[in-house]
Amino acid sequence: MSLPVGQERAFPGSQLEFIALIAGIMSLGALAIDAMLPALEIIATDLALKDPSQQQYVILVFFLGLGVTQIFIGPLSDAFGRRRLLIASLVLYTLCGVAAAAASSFDMLLVARALQGAAAAGGRILVNAVVRDLYEGRTMARIISLAQIAFVTVPIIAPLVGAAILQFSNWRGIFLFIAALGGVYTLWIALRLPETQDQAHRSQAWQSAFKITITDTRLVGFSLAAGLGFVSLVLYLGNVAQIFTRIFERPEWIAPSFALVAIPMGLAAYVNSRLVMHFGMGRISLIAAIALALTCAAMTAVALFTEVPMAVFLAAQAVILSSCTVMQGNLIALALERLGAIAGMASSVFGSVTTLVSVAGAALIGQIMALQLPVYYAGIAAASVLSLAIILYLRPKPGAAKLSET
Repeated sequence: MSLPVGQERAFPGSQLEFIALIAGIMSLGALAIDAMLPALEIIATDLALKDPSQQQYVILVFFLGLGVTQIFIGPLSDAFGRRRLLIASLVLYTLCGVAAAAASSFDMLLVARALQGAAAAGGRILVNAVVRDLYEGRTMARIISLAQIAFVTVPIIAPLVGAAILQFSNWRGIFLFIAALGGVYTLWIALRLPETQDQAHRSQAWQSAFKITITDTRLVGFSLAAGLGFVSLVLYLGNVAQIFTRIFERPEWIAPSFALVAIPMGLAAYVNSRLVMHFGMGRISLIAAIALALTCAAMTAVALFTEVPMAVFLAAQAVILSSCTVMQGNLIALALERLGAIAGMASSVFGSVTTLVSVAGAALIGQIMALQLPVYYAGIAAASVLSLAIILYLRPKPGAAKLSET
């Protein structure tokens, strides 16, 4: 059910506009990654990288900035509110896009990307907190799932847009496009989004809130499970250019592959938004985790004994990333469910743990992968099995309320 919301905190537009707004802000992080994927090989050449595998750092440092900063965003928003901090984050995101476009060296580009990831953390955490301010339980999961339908269209469109920009500009033009979109959402927030946090919930006692969150078994556990599931997406994003360029020798498929993978992700998010109201977040996240683990294990076996056709690779990625999408929306709702009064801090802990675990896992697998698909699949299979084990562990014991009723 939705929480009672004071008129002063109500969104002035329709629920459709609200979903479009939060989906857009959620998508800015994905946009900053997906739009420039077709340019990774060009960046490596233009900035004279000695080791082409270093191009994945453009992705990894963004996630690193995203993960490290999130822990600070939540406490600040719990103390001072969501709106001003969200606007400041979007302004920084926009400026970092301009800085990345102007970078004259790979090191400068990485600094700009890390800072842009830190700015994107504001959007990621504060959007979750805004939704939690206004909704709870299954309704919150439904709103996030509906936003994810729009969110997953970014992987369809962004690489195609990036490839189109490269037809009449260079890779720097892509970063200017990213900055322009950041400016659009900054203006939208400034004009339309009121402060959503109840003033009665504001607190300067961040130490107490932090202690509550890090000792909450459900929050920490579901954060770890989400991060381990998210390894599959981070690893794919960091290596997709090399996979299609060097394994399949079909670089022209980098952008179209995102559409083929993202369409099932969008459908999965829509189905989840309908089913979660009937079956609950716990049961659906468990089914998604099982699907993720089984698919990764099956593809590990296939890759060990035969050459994986590109069509099979894409089909498997669609299942893997769709499962990951369903898990994310439900696990964050489960993690934050009991922590509404400190939703900012709780969202920060969830975001930081999720991002840092996924980046660490993806970086480890990426370093030993050496463009070998068996290692790729074995790595994400191991991460997904650990994720499934955590979800199973957090299931209520006999006699307790069922997780699927949440």
